[in-house]
Order: sequence, then C-alpha cells, then structure tokens
Amino acid sequence: MLSDNRALFERTQGSTHNHQVWVGGYIDHVTDGLNYARHLYAMTSALGRPLPFSLSDALLVFYLHDLEKPWRILVLEDGSAVNRVGLDTKAAFKAFREDKLAEYGLTLTPAQLNGLTYVEGELRDYSSTRRVMNELAGFCHMVDVWSARIGYAYPKVDDEWVGAGRVRTVSHNECASTACFHYWDFLDAKHAAPSTVRSKVINGWKLYRVNQGFGAAGGTANYQHALVGPGGELMKVSERTVDAAGVEVEPEVLQLNVLVLLLDGVYKSDLTAEAIRRGLSSADDLNARWNGELRRWMVRPEARAEFAQWLSADAQPTHMFPSMPVPAST
Repeated sequence: MLSDNRALFERTQGSTHNHQVWVGGYIDHVTDGLNYARHLYAMTSALGRPLPFSLSDALLVFYLHDLEKPWRILVLEDGSAVNRVGLDTKAAFKAFREDKLAEYGLTLTPAQLNGLTYVEGELRDYSSTRRVMNELAGFCHMVDVWSARIGYAYPKVDDEWVGAGRVRTVSHNECASTACFHYWDFLDAKHAAPSTVRSKVINGWKLYRVNQGFGAAGGTANYQHALVGPGGELMKVSERTVDAAGVEVEPEVLQLNVLVLLLDGVYKSDLTAEAIRRGLSSADDLNARWNGELRRWMVRPEARAEFAQWLSADAQPTHMFPSMPVPAST
C-alpha cells in the first residue's frame, strides 16, 4: 500500500486545518504517532499493568486510521484545504477505508476493527450502559490526540528528537547540488512578489537561480529564480521581482529535475479508469501530465511503481521537453 501510493502520501498534508498542515504532513502525523505509540506502550508495560493487545496491533491500527486523507484532502489555489465532495463525512471516511482494505486483501480482527472504528472516539455511538471502545481503540485514541492536539506542529524541521524530521524536509545545501524538486514543481509553484521575497529571506528562505527556467527573455514572466523554504517549500520568482526585491542570490544553482517517464499507448480514459479504481476523481489526481510536445502522458521517474502496468521493465527517463535547452547540470 505504501509503495503503491508513496508519492501521494508524501504530498498530502496532515489535515485541512488542525494538525501537521504542510506538504507531507500526512506521513509526518502517521510517523510521529507510531513513535508515540511505541513509547506509550513501553511505558504502560513498564508500569506492570498488561495490555490486552500487542504493540503490532496498535501500530497497524494507527497506520490505517487516516487512510482516506490522501484521497480526500484538496488544497485550493489560495492555500486553503477542503474535503473532496463525496468524501466529506465520517461515514464516507469509514466506507473508503473499508474499501481500501478490501482492495489490498487486508482483513482485520474484530478487536482491530473496533480500534480502527473508534480511533477518534465514540462520538455518536457513546453509551452509558455499554462500553463501545475497546482497549485498543482507547490506546490509539490517546496516541492520535497526542499527535494531533498536543504535538500538532511536530515533527519539526530541526526536531528535538534525534532522527526525527519532516518527510519533505530538505537541506538548502543539498538542494543546491542535487535535484530536490522536479521542473513541474517549479512550474506549479506560486510566484513571489518583491515584498514576499524580502520577508521570506528574513525568515530563513534562500533565493537561488535555477538550472532550467522558463519565459520570454526580458519579459515580466521570465522565471529564472526560486525561493526555497527551510521545510522544503518552493516559490518561483521572476527576473523583474529579483531586481525589485534587492536581496542576495545564493551562489549555487538550484537543480531542477527535468526527467520523466513516458507512458506509451495510454489515453486519458485509461488514466481516468485507474484514478476511479484508486478512489480518485480524475486522471489529474494521479499526477500524470500530458506532454504536448511528445504527444504522450508523462509521470515522474520516482512514480514508476504507481504506473508499472504501462511501463516496460527497461523504460528509461527522458527529458520532458526535448526542444528546451538542456541545462548545464541535471
């Protein structure tokens, strides 16, 4: 499940508003919660009171508890996040998770299913005459509250826990020498105004020239620079904006990956059908793009496993737009 959907999981935020609200926050919430679960289980066991479930049970339930989020959270152009229409109620969340488990052939025990059902509490199922949540559900509920309401801003980029960090955290120095971003991340990124550039640089962002820009030379939309935030955020910056901002440009060149895998003999109808099979709304949600120059659909090289049914075993990445000048370093 993780290998099939890793790219989607690593770009989904943790919630629409309340916790881990950044790119990759979904994976960060799950990872942080799994770490909390391990420590909480060890502490409880050390107190001498046995738990009627294994650590493995707790890790499994917590791993699955927000499974619908990568398919349900939509981030709008203004940066706000909403739930996808049709996947916007607790009942719909539950049904989606059950369908996804069935798709992967996963069958939970009754105790595990209770845990998954009530991770977020008993809510409307509360009763004063019978116990609804089992112990596993109560434990995972504690872990979820810990991560989502106490540690909602964790993990940090420079986290206090040794080895902890955000899945999309990047090193400025590393990005100056390796392709941390794809070219179409740069195309899709919001553009920064001069005041934004100045403010971001004051707050630790760095301004780089990119190895592959776009736009007419001398034009107002001639984008040859990028702002990179300490948490892996990316904004594109025009030449005119750089001049107006008056801030220092880093000496290193930010490397953008311009390589893609091309899907031969694949039509939009094929991608739409695959998107629906995965619980998505349209082909666009698969993060495949139409390459107008090569007249084929293209995907990022790291998404090979997600599109394996349309790729030969020896398929090699190619420059996404052959007519573009090849960067000095890719």
